Amino acid sequence: MAENKGLDILDYLVIVVKWKKLLLTMAISIAVVSYLAIFIFVPNEFAASATIVPSEDNSLGGLSALMKNVSSLPLGLGGAKKTTEMDLYTTIVMSRSTCEGLLDEFRLDTLYHFENREEAWKGVRKMVTVDVTAENAYVIEVRARSPQLAADMTNTLVRRINEKIIELNVGKSKENRLFLEQRSVEIRDHLKKAEDSLKWYQSTQGVIEAKEQVKATLSALIDLESQLAVKEVELALVKKVYGEESPQFANAQVSVREFTSKLDGLKKGKDPTALLLAIDKIPVKALNYFRLFREVEISNKLLEFIIPLYEQAKFEEKKQTPILQVIDEAVPPIKRAYPKRVLMTAIITGSTIMVTLVCLIGIEVFGRSTNPRIVFIRQELFRFRERR
Repeated sequence: MAENKGLDILDYLVIVVKWKKLLLTMAISIAVVSYLAIFIFVPNEFAASATIVPSEDNSLGGLSALMKNVSSLPLGLGGAKKTTEMDLYTTIVMSRSTCEGLLDEFRLDTLYHFENREEAWKGVRKMVTVDVTAENAYVIEVRARSPQLAADMTNTLVRRINEKIIELNVGKSKENRLFLEQRSVEIRDHLKKAEDSLKWYQSTQGVIEAKEQVKATLSALIDLESQLAVKEVELALVKKVYGEESPQFANAQVSVREFTSKLDGLKKGKDPTALLLAIDKIPVKALNYFRLFREVEISNKLLEFIIPLYEQAKFEEKKQTPILQVIDEAVPPIKRAYPKRVLMTAIITGSTIMVTLVCLIGIEVFGRSTNPRIVFIRQELFRFRERR
């Protein structure tokens, strides 16, 4: 070993060879003892997993489920995203109620000897792991003391997710149904009032169908004015040919007066029984009519939209179909998942040997080396003993 230089790789090798029997004995002893200790004191854990995917018609009971069948809706209101559903699954699995349900159903408090209820449900939570695969499948894994227990707990969690989502769906669907029911009653009431107002206006103002009546009125107006123009021409011709004192002129004057009276009556609406509208009142009557007619049409459209949603909400409220598709059910595993005895033994043995080797190197360097610097360090470290 070098006298005046630091240690090199050969010096370390010399120390290992020198203490090879001790190191080998320790390695074997520690390996045997640690393996037996792990075997005896560390309980076995078995992992069982199940793979599920959400059903295509999973609606999560919200209004988006009712809206997804309405293709004209914007902004993609037709259903929830897969990631949101997976987050909901995780929330259900890791919830306190679910963990306490497993605790009570499988009597885990007696098996794992939890000190209190708080520690118990947290301990159950640590036994469960969840993961979402790249293919959007949801994987639940449970570790337990026996293979059958791990499989049963995993399958129970899958069942609990399905039951909880159905429960949430029913609750949400009931809220939706009550909301839509109330809205349909309001719309029906508003529709009845709008229809009554339109009927009253039609009966009192003589406006039955404004669009057609306006067309008919304008057509009649044009026809009367055309005929009046012809009669006025005839009157002028009769006056010129026969004179103002002739009976032909008098008859022509009567004809012109009749057409003028009819045209005046049409413009002012003097005949209340006529279906034609008064020309001077067409803008106001037509506007009021179309306002009332619009309220009726809007209420009808709303009712046409609400009724299918209301019927679907009633159906969703009663629906108890499974929400999840189970790809792989959990089965009792053959091999344990924990502890990895060989790996743990190797880590313990290797760590212990490394610590022992460092101690041996320290002993060799500080106890037997003649290197002046190391001698100085050793003398200074233990000088307090000489002072005593």
